[in-house]
Amino acid sequence: MKDMMSSPSSTTPLQGQDRAMVFEIMNTAARSNLIPRVMNTNIMVYMMNADILLNSKTNNSQLLASAAAARRAPNTRSASPSPLYVAVLDNNLELVKRMLNEPINALVDLMEANSIVRAAITNQNQEMLETILKVQPDLINNTDEEGLTPLSYAAYNGFTSMVCYILEKFPAIRRIRNNDKSYPIHKACLGGHVEVLKVFYSLFPESLLADVHNGRTVLHIAAKERSNKLKHVVVYLLSLKESKELLKKKDENGRIPLDLANNVEVGSLIKRNMC
Repeated sequence: MKDMMSSPSSTTPLQGQDRAMVFEIMNTAARSNLIPRVMNTNIMVYMMNADILLNSKTNNSQLLASAAAARRAPNTRSASPSPLYVAVLDNNLELVKRMLNEPINALVDLMEANSIVRAAITNQNQEMLETILKVQPDLINNTDEEGLTPLSYAAYNGFTSMVCYILEKFPAIRRIRNNDKSYPIHKACLGGHVEVLKVFYSLFPESLLADVHNGRTVLHIAAKERSNKLKHVVVYLLSLKESKELLKKKDENGRIPLDLANNVEVGSLIKRNMC
């Protein structure tokens, strides 16, 4: 098995049986799956890919419980994506719904739960995200392994449709900070996504001035970039009617955006608009 990514992550006893169930991740051309493999005479490994789970007439609860136990085993979680995560990544909505409705919830822990939210956003699958949030609505407020809220992750990566959905469905999340104390609009700026900034502005124009990090607005942040890769963001911000206020806004150290400008082109652009 040349495509094998890792050895079996764990064994866990099955009720009423002497053998153990082991889950193993395999990356094939088609998809990543948990696959069957007989390791020795004492261990039996069962297949748990999307097709079998979806079409099986048997109860999936024990399969999910065993997968959860394997994920919780020491030194294995980071190396072994869960069946639920694989299903979300594969855009298998029907399977995800079934897994989330199992008596033993497929959301094993907070880290995994945040990961599947991120996977749904990465796929820009609004229906998938809605399905997950119906089961765990609080996940919309959590930060992921990089310290980003779901909105910030979508904003930084330029997933405009997902930003629209989240802002319209959960407007309060725009005021939830990331672990570094920044706001989602700042991540949209750092990502250089003007279309995302336009969404924020159309729904919450006050966020340009009200959402500050260390007293800095999005113009402070765009101006501070050493290269000119955020020049187009500066151009957009200076085209708005709030531009004069943005130009005069001081951060916690009393500095306006021009004071932070590290790029000659951006600095010249800001100077011209201050006249």
